[in-house]
Amino acid sequence: MNTENILVLDEDERVLFIGQRVLSFINTKQKMPLGSAEGKIEMGDLLIYFTKDSEKKCDEISTILSSISCSKSILQAERFIMVSCLEEEDLLPLVKIDLEENPNNIIFLDTIYESNEIMVKKLNNTLTVTLNGQSVSCPYDQSDSMYIIAKDNTIRFFSHTTNGDESLLQEILSKRKFPAWFNKKAVLEQKAKYVLNEDAYKAIKQFKDDNQKTESYLYLGTKPYKITHDRISLSNRAVHVFSFLDDEALMKEMSEDSIAYKQINASTSQWITPQQQFNSFRLWGDEDKIKQVIRLLQKSSVTNTTILLTGESGTGKTFLAGEIHKASRRNNGPFVHVNCAAIPYNLMESELFGYEEGAFTGARKGGKKGYFEMAFGGTLFLDEIAEIPLQLQGKLLEVIQSKTFYHVGGTRQIISDVRLVAATNKNLKEMVREKRFREDLYYRINVFPINIPPLRERKESLYSIIMDLLPDVCNRLGIEPLILSSQAYKKISQYQWPGNIRELENILEKAAILSDGKIILADDILLSEGLTTFLAEPVTLQEVRDNAEREAIINALRLFQGDKIKAAKYLDIGRTNIFEKIKKFHIKIDEVEQ
Repeated sequence: MNTENILVLDEDERVLFIGQRVLSFINTKQKMPLGSAEGKIEMGDLLIYFTKDSEKKCDEISTILSSISCSKSILQAERFIMVSCLEEEDLLPLVKIDLEENPNNIIFLDTIYESNEIMVKKLNNTLTVTLNGQSVSCPYDQSDSMYIIAKDNTIRFFSHTTNGDESLLQEILSKRKFPAWFNKKAVLEQKAKYVLNEDAYKAIKQFKDDNQKTESYLYLGTKPYKITHDRISLSNRAVHVFSFLDDEALMKEMSEDSIAYKQINASTSQWITPQQQFNSFRLWGDEDKIKQVIRLLQKSSVTNTTILLTGESGTGKTFLAGEIHKASRRNNGPFVHVNCAAIPYNLMESELFGYEEGAFTGARKGGKKGYFEMAFGGTLFLDEIAEIPLQLQGKLLEVIQSKTFYHVGGTRQIISDVRLVAATNKNLKEMVREKRFREDLYYRINVFPINIPPLRERKESLYSIIMDLLPDVCNRLGIEPLILSSQAYKKISQYQWPGNIRELENILEKAAILSDGKIILADDILLSEGLTTFLAEPVTLQEVRDNAEREAIINALRLFQGDKIKAAKYLDIGRTNIFEKIKKFHIKIDEVEQ
């Protein structure tokens, strides 16, 4: 019997046994790490390493710490603590501290690297490492070494040795993969409510609430799991046995048993359709146009249909695309936002579909994934889709129709599993008539069009929109909440708002800064003289380049949820370089989180 996917609980919901695969559902937010499923080591992950006999292990660890093997003088200390970061194929030493004979109650290391707070201390003969509030420890005198793999700002693997054998660490770093582990004392005989994450616990709790229930379904990320339950007697003790069937086994079962396939389809609405209210859509007002848009969003969000968002610039298409993803069946998958207008024409194909090593001059070693691969299992948002070159529109149409594509320079067919949301402020019908946009592609993406009305057509809701935006603006600026005077509102209501919601938010931010009291006055509202009299200031070629570079960095940071290391790797620039550019272009957190 395969026990890797088995969880056994007693009648009081205490954990009696947990298999390695079930560790995927363990609670990773505990102050004392309970454990972790196996995982891969990637660029940016940390190794925190402690040893008491480096000369004895010098040859061993110089093999695995390849980035410092050329300088064994770094290891010349009887005991030391080192924090390293994975950089491409090597480990980059960040901090190294030689340890002398030290008394108890001492802090060896207290530092911050990126967003990781790291502390190493010795207290009452116990060595404790704390990472972002999570702590692990081992007996100082009885342990020869201790090592921690930190991934995604949490402790993902922890071990300490007493016999000097570093073979496991060598295997982990050579294979770039760490095994599953768990803290038996912190897991076994503990309540499942504290051991499992919230989603997994809710899933198994259904069986206790419904004695007749034998199957349930759970979605972890983009992977479905079928959970089966059985109540048996073990050594005169009633226990609950749960089996977690992963997607690979589930797909096999579905192909072999059509009845099971129908049951899963019948249960779809119970396990992947989000039970979400749509109040989060930032479309205030009671106008008929707004009610119609909200109804369309409600109907389309929970399906897999392709959505085309149209409307003027600044009406909130990007925000709504994100909300559509959150309300969809793919909300646990990635949301990839692609600004087609910010990608140079000659790079568009390789950015969307990826490329193979050697596909063209300057191609990265090992090739590169495209946006369609990055969005697998989630939503791909093609913003400003009208900017895709005509010669590339045929390949995009083929991907939408066949759900497959090829890397640039590749021969392997790749499956595309994405929900497509597109947006534009252009008139695509007019572009089709002018032969600047393919007619067949237009009908493919125009399956479910939703037009966002401009702000000037929503004057009845202008006041409620301002009252919703203004507190957010004040909070972002770190100032006390402000009140809008009637004269200021009158001035705002008479303006036509060519820049829509985006322009309104910018005007309110300027007014909040200029306000001397708690009330925004009419003089604090600085409006443009009007779209007809607006003249763009001339820009230099360098300014155009800087703007394009700034936009590319913001898009990369959004793609990787603010992770600068992954964004730098994606843009093929150095880590130091991306930090310098973020500072140079004054890129703020709120721009990345839009």
